[in-house]
Amino acid sequence: MAFSCPYARFRPCEHASPEIPLGARSVGHHRVTAGWKDQVFEVGHVIVLWGVFGRGRVALGGEFRELPAEHLVVLFPGATQRLEASIDEEWEYCWWTMDGPQAEALTAGFGFGKKILRAGPAPLDQIFLLDKAIRRPGRVGEIAASASAYRLLATAAQACRTHGASRLDPVLATVEELVEAHWAEADFGVEAIAAAVGMHRSTLSRRFRSATGMTLISHLNTVRLQNAMGMLKGGRDTVSQVAAGCGFSDATYFCRVFKAQLGVTPGHFRKRG
Repeated sequence: MAFSCPYARFRPCEHASPEIPLGARSVGHHRVTAGWKDQVFEVGHVIVLWGVFGRGRVALGGEFRELPAEHLVVLFPGATQRLEASIDEEWEYCWWTMDGPQAEALTAGFGFGKKILRAGPAPLDQIFLLDKAIRRPGRVGEIAASASAYRLLATAAQACRTHGASRLDPVLATVEELVEAHWAEADFGVEAIAAAVGMHRSTLSRRFRSATGMTLISHLNTVRLQNAMGMLKGGRDTVSQVAAGCGFSDATYFCRVFKAQLGVTPGHFRKRG
């Protein structure tokens, strides 16, 4: 057969309920023979396609791109879905689709765009759970399917982060380990990190920003602020004590960084409850 379908499930109504921000519209798992071509249609929702075995091709920006096993792609509303298997190899892939008022924003917020991403093995167990959730009747089923689709989206984002080429960089992995181990130390900064990995500060900073989209000092400050927020809410230390405990030798600088990132001072953050 040119096509087999272990399962494909569609929500029994055309649109998600208005109050559901992320609707689970459909889910499926397909196996196709070499040379297979799908129907062409304009996308009206968010589609995630994840390769399981073999190689397929998907049209992006007007030209076909290879979608092999352990890679995924996201199609957004307005795109044209054109899928086909390679001419000499079977292809197996899974997919799910999402709609609702926040579907595009949530998907883009996880960092997905119009490109093929390495993501590791497809989470077929979660795909099957979404299939079961979509089959559940009524309001309870719709909420369960929405939650399942969101978990899949988060899983996909984390998988791309873990398996993406930039995240396989052993130097950057060491940097993250160093930050996690030494963020509370006041004398720990970009210079210390660069020395620990044996690179020039500027070279390391460029490499980190190219891979993550943020500067190394911003990453370090973010980790420190995450810990500071917990200390402010869960303890009675003064702002100066919290600053010192999170690696900021200057409380004024700590307050400035805190407000720039969170929009409020540490004192106001503590009072908000």
